[in-house]
Amino acid sequence: MTFQKCEVVLAPGASRACESEVWRDALVLVKSGSLVLETRSGVRRTFTAGDVLWFTGIPLRLLRNTGPKPAVLEAVRRFRDS
Repeated sequence: MTFQKCEVVLAPGASRACESEVWRDALVLVKSGSLVLETRSGVRRTFTAGDVLWFTGIPLRLLRNTGPKPAVLEAVRRFRDS
């Protein structure tokens, strides 16, 4: 089994549309900063450094950094070797 790691950095005040392909089957760690997740229905939740997230099955619309420092996310997913 192989693991793939991806780091995403959101500058203060920045937002990013949530592309489900990027986050599919990944555990996401908020390494630093704070992050607001917004669903398509407008529900918002805030997460901070140390929180671990799983986006699969959540109708996310965007990720937003509302804090004064960059928000750093690390996504790790496994995939089976062919």
